[in-house]
Amino acid sequence: MTNDLLLEIDQLGLDVKKVIENIDGSIDYEGDIDISEMRLDSIPIKFRRVYGSFDCSDNKLTTLRRSPDFIDGDFYCYLNELKDLSYGPKTVCGNYICSGNNLISLYGAPKEIHGDFVCANNFLKDLNYCPEIIRGNLIVTSNELRSSIYLPKIIEKNFIHDIPVDNRYIDEFLYIGIHNYNGSSYDYTEQLEELGDFDPNSIFIETE
Repeated sequence: MTNDLLLEIDQLGLDVKKVIENIDGSIDYEGDIDISEMRLDSIPIKFRRVYGSFDCSDNKLTTLRRSPDFIDGDFYCYLNELKDLSYGPKTVCGNYICSGNNLISLYGAPKEIHGDFVCANNFLKDLNYCPEIIRGNLIVTSNELRSSIYLPKIIEKNFIHDIPVDNRYIDEFLYIGIHNYNGSSYDYTEQLEELGDFDPNSIFIETE
């Protein structure tokens, strides 16, 4: 392991004992990685597989280059400056949270998400490139969406949105209120409020 790599590992607060160096110079990591709130404008190490969650939220990232290909937990990249999800993970075994960026496209999102996919508070005009299969909730509130075209083939829990269609909403909905979203183990209400533009009177849940 080179001195430069050891220095980067130390600066990111990672445990060198949990690092596996790959022949291509990338690393695998046995555990959670939290590099949030470090004012990073790029991910400094190429990760390949992370056997835990990966949190690079609240930085200044304009690209997901060097993020892991595989994450055996949740992926948090919210509150950055991303315009799309290029170079992001191909497999996320938990939730994928990319709220509060500058997203105008979901290009680069995985084909399948095993938890929730939350892309609220962005500038999306459509859901093109959205994961085809979402095993949890799909939350798309506070974007510029005007239709539900390009919806995933499968949403196992709820579709949570504020898309107007002819001054009406798409189907029958349940009001969120202040409780957890139906079927979800996590309450995103506080996070959405912190990101701004959250109007609980216009947010609805479309259930099966």
